[in-house]
Amino acid sequence: MSEPGRTAATPPPLPRRSSSRIPLVLILAAVLLVPPALLVRWYASVRSSNASAIRKLESEVRQRGEPLTLAELQAKYPLIPDEENAAVALMALWESEAPSFWQAFIKDERPLPERPPEKYDPALPFLGADAQQIPRDGPVNSNSLAAAESYLSEKASHLEQVRAALRRPRFRFPVKIEDGPDALLPHLPALKAEAQNFRLIALVASERGDKAAAITAIKEAAQTGQILASEPLLISQLVRVACLGCALDGVEQLLSRQSLTDAELESLRRFLEEMNLHGVARTALVNERPFSLCMFNPEFAARAAGSGSRSDDTGNPDQAARSVRTGFGVMQSVGFMDPDRRLMLATLKEAIELAGQETPESLRKTEALFAEVQTNATRFPPKLLSAMMLPALQKVLSRYATYEARRRAGLIAIAVERHRLDHGGSVPEKLDDLVPAQAPAIPSDPFDGQNLRFRKLARGYVVYSIGSDLQDDGGKEPKRGSGKSSDVTFTVER
Repeated sequence: MSEPGRTAATPPPLPRRSSSRIPLVLILAAVLLVPPALLVRWYASVRSSNASAIRKLESEVRQRGEPLTLAELQAKYPLIPDEENAAVALMALWESEAPSFWQAFIKDERPLPERPPEKYDPALPFLGADAQQIPRDGPVNSNSLAAAESYLSEKASHLEQVRAALRRPRFRFPVKIEDGPDALLPHLPALKAEAQNFRLIALVASERGDKAAAITAIKEAAQTGQILASEPLLISQLVRVACLGCALDGVEQLLSRQSLTDAELESLRRFLEEMNLHGVARTALVNERPFSLCMFNPEFAARAAGSGSRSDDTGNPDQAARSVRTGFGVMQSVGFMDPDRRLMLATLKEAIELAGQETPESLRKTEALFAEVQTNATRFPPKLLSAMMLPALQKVLSRYATYEARRRAGLIAIAVERHRLDHGGSVPEKLDDLVPAQAPAIPSDPFDGQNLRFRKLARGYVVYSIGSDLQDDGGKEPKRGSGKSSDVTFTVER
C-alpha cells in the first residue's frame, strides 16, 4: 500500500548521508599533512638561521681584515728576494748535507724521502733521545763535556754558516699554506735542532768561563726561533716558543754557573725584554682559523682520508676518499654541515677575543670554552669537525702563558743577581727587596695575576709561577716525562 499523498510513480526519498564524515576527513588530512609541513618549515627556519649566523660571523672577520681561507692567509705571507732571505741560505746548507730530502721539499715532492735519524753520542747533553741531563749545581762530567766539544768541533763549519744566515734581514720558507693540513714543514724540527746546538755552545762556554761566548750563543738560539716570527701557522709559532725556551734554559744554566757583571746582566735583561711575545697567541689563533675551516671543503677531507691509513671496507684509500667526498657533498647540500661551521666560527671568535686580553681570567675562560665544545658538538646534529679540531686548541694559550711566566721569572732572576752584586753575594729574603733598586715592580703570574713567587734554596733560589693547575707547590720543578702539572720555575743554584 502506498503512503498517503504519494503516487505510485513517485520514488521513495534517498537516505540522508551523515555530515559528520566531513570533519573526519579534514582531521585525517591534518594528521597526515600538517606534521611534514611543520617539519619542512622548521627545517627551513633552522637552515636560514644557521646561514644568517655564518654570514654575520664571516662578515665580522672580513671587516677586521683577517683571513678566512687558506688563499687569503697565503697572501699575507708574501715572497721576498732570495738575497735577503735567511731561509734560502739555511736550506742550501741543509741541502748540502741531505740533498735528496731538501730538494724534494723545495720541489714539493710527496712523500718526502725517508731520512735516517741522526745518531748522537749518548754522553752528549740535550741532543738525542738518550741525551744526558746536566745538573745546574755542579760541573759537567768529563765524558759529557768531551762529547759536547767533539760534536761542536765537527759542526763548526755548519754553525758558522747558520750564523751567517741569521745575519740576513728577512726569513721565509717555501711553505704552501694552501695545502692546509698537508703542508710540508720539515724546516721546523731542523730549526729546533739548530737552537739546541746553540744551547749546547752556551753550556760549554759557561762551563769554560767564557761568559761573552755563552751570552752570544743564548741570543743565537733565540734568533733561530725568531726566524719563524712571520710564518702564519700555529705549529710554527709553537716551535718558535720552544726555541725561545732553549734560550731561557741557557740563561738559567749560565746564571747557575757564573757570576755575571752588571753590564752582562743588563745585556741579558734587554734580551729578555725583547723576547716578549705580546699578541702572538691571538695572531696564532687568527691564522689557525683558515686551517680549521678548510676541512669543510670536501677535497681536503677526501685528501686526508686518501693519504692516511683510513680506508673503506675494500681497504682502498682512494675509494675511501671518494666516499668521504660524496658524503660531505650530501651533508653540505642538505645543510647538515652548517651547524658545525657555525659552532667552529663562534668558538674561534670568542677564543680570539679572549686571547687578546692576556689575563688569567681570559686564560681560564678559553680552556673552559674549548672544553665545552665536546658537549656542544654532540647535540643534534652532531658537529663532527668541531669536535675533532677545536679541543686540540684548548692548551694553546696555556703554552704561551707558561713561556711568559718563565720569561718574567728570568727577568726577576737577573734583578736578584744584581742585588747579589750590591750585597756581597747574598740572596734577598723576598722579592719586594728588589723594588725599586733592581726592578721597577714584581711581574705578575700569568696564571693567577698575583706576584711571581720566590723561595730561597740551600744554594741559590727559585722564582716561579703556580702554573696551569693553580696550585702553589713551592717552586717544585716538573719531572721530565712525568706529564704531571707543577710550578713553572726559573732556578739559579749558585
